Amino acid sequence: MGSCTAAIIDKDDNLLLPQTSVASIIDGDSLAKANDLEATNVNISKLVEQINLINSNNTAWTDWSKEGMALLNGAQQYSEDGDYPRYRTRVINGNKQVQVKFRIKGVTSGGDTAYVSFPSNIKPTGISQLGFSSPSSSGRTASWLIEGENTVKLHATSDNNYNSQFWYPFVGTWEV
Repeated sequence: MGSCTAAIIDKDDNLLLPQTSVASIIDGDSLAKANDLEATNVNISKLVEQINLINSNNTAWTDWSKEGMALLNGAQQYSEDGDYPRYRTRVINGNKQVQVKFRIKGVTSGGDTAYVSFPSNIKPTGISQLGFSSPSSSGRTASWLIEGENTVKLHATSDNNYNSQFWYPFVGTWEV
């Protein structure tokens, strides 16, 4: 077995750090046996198969679409085009997921009033009530109801105060 020696010295050849001796590896066969390498290759092949199976059951989000989306009961997009209701889809573990987003104004009441409709092909598998806090006007929160009629309904706000100039953002994700 061979060894190598290292030392750090300054410009005047003074030893700065003690010498260190490290044994070198001269027997490469002791690192891995041919059978070990073959087993590793088999495991890598199995992992690649599993990754491909997962990828075949999953997709990335599609582009945002406005197709089939509509504003109802006096609702208006808050300001820019990106505020208009839109959706996108993806597949996770073979299940289709939908994400809907919008930012609206013109809301004058809660009580399960429908303000956005969406296409029937992105209808959730069951009734879903989404309650969340959002940075809407005056710091209020909104509770939304997604029901079988393919609509997003405003159930209520935290203070039950409605003004047509307040803004209401929404982002919801569900399975279809």
